[in-house]
Amino acid sequence: MIEEKLKSVQKDILDTHHLLGETAEKSRIEITNFFNEIRKVLAERETSLKQKLSEQLKKQEGLLKKKEEKVTKHLNSILSFYQEYQKCLSEDDILLLATSPKRIEIIKQATLDIEKVDLSMPFTELNKENELNSIWKLIQPTAKTPATVLHQRHNNNSSFSQGIKSVKALNALTKNKPLKEDYSS
Repeated sequence: MIEEKLKSVQKDILDTHHLLGETAEKSRIEITNFFNEIRKVLAERETSLKQKLSEQLKKQEGLLKKKEEKVTKHLNSILSFYQEYQKCLSEDDILLLATSPKRIEIIKQATLDIEKVDLSMPFTELNKENELNSIWKLIQPTAKTPATVLHQRHNNNSSFSQGIKSVKALNALTKNKPLKEDYSS
């Protein structure tokens, strides 16, 4: 009778050993998938932030280019004004009067008020705490609590639990303790 129980326990141990390897492999796959999801979420967030930064950069470069073109145009107006001023010093009165409307327009362009150019940086420093909170919110749907994982493993691996019981039974036999459950089936 003890011999049969020992053989049964030995078979249970072998089965448990096999199941242990399968369970470890499933756990490795689960860990890999979990961290791949985290990496995916992080990569998507990083790409999103970099894309927003690139869009802001492009927009600001466009605004600065327009402002630079305005300043260049204004400088050219001032240069034209100086040239016209030099010409009018040597012109006779009739020619001076004939070109007056053109020169008045040049003077208007040259003496326009200068717009204040905002040269502030629109980029904010990365707030690491806010980013971690954002990332956590993105990761949460894929995350499982440890209790959920253990419960799923327990339900999926009842034979693993049986193997553990077999090991406990073997320990009880070797310590000459009576078995509480019959493992001969």
